[in-house]
Amino acid sequence: TCALPIWKTMKPISIEQMRSERLSYIGASDVGGLLVDQDGHPIHPYKTPHGVWLDKKGLTEFEDNERTVMGQLLEPLIAKRFQLLNTGVKLRRTGTHKGKESFHACNPDRLIVQRVTQIPGTILVQPDKKGLKAILQLKSAGFFGAKGFGDQGTDEVPDWYVAQVQWEMYCTGAELCVLGLLHDTHLYSQFLIYRDQTLIDQLVSIVNAFWTNYVVADIEPPVTGHDKDKDWLKDAWEPKNDDLIVATEELDNDVEKLVNELPKLERLTNIVEGRKSRIKAFMGENGRLGTSYR
Repeated sequence: TCALPIWKTMKPISIEQMRSERLSYIGASDVGGLLVDQDGHPIHPYKTPHGVWLDKKGLTEFEDNERTVMGQLLEPLIAKRFQLLNTGVKLRRTGTHKGKESFHACNPDRLIVQRVTQIPGTILVQPDKKGLKAILQLKSAGFFGAKGFGDQGTDEVPDWYVAQVQWEMYCTGAELCVLGLLHDTHLYSQFLIYRDQTLIDQLVSIVNAFWTNYVVADIEPPVTGHDKDKDWLKDAWEPKNDDLIVATEELDNDVEKLVNELPKLERLTNIVEGRKSRIKAFMGENGRLGTSYR
């Protein structure tokens, strides 16, 4: 008897179709953009809640850059390296997977066709009929981009990637995500992130609140000090008259804190610049500095 397939047959969709559909849902790569730290600053290096809102309202146009184009071109190569290392593990492209709500969805890079388990003492996985339902996430990063990753074989990946793969496991029903990383131009590392239902429940709550309070309500989320938001403000904010607008209570609070914090920032900036200047003066013409710090 043949074992029943663990995945429904689903036709892969094109990049263009996926980008068009993503207006109607929060995808895995969006979720990390909704997360902020205790000070309200986005944790994602390229996305913010305000930026995600602009995307969902159709107020931005996606423009490929060298990083995104190269990432797409490298995906098949990283998938091939995964298969060469993880003997017997088969992969499949797929389409859009939906969660419990119509605006919960994802497009995982690859489905792992068989159930798998980790080979003891290694970073690798192998087919196992009693193993876990798994997906594969394919990433590429330069030298500095790879610094946020820990030891391979662990789940030590940047927080926004954790959110991304947990969302994909939620939408697909997977129990394990293998993340294959190409870094430093030619090195492959592999990470194993297991399903965390507590974290998934938290992400679902964050997504539901964002979708209801901002996307459906057509209300802009607050902008932050993130470079992405500052870039948007440069184009969007331009006084057209000399009219007076009265601040809200919340904005009054921001103004008061800003007035109190600016002198502290100026003092800290002076301290930092002073230390940098002393280091440069000491180094002189020397290109490297030997120090006992770390």
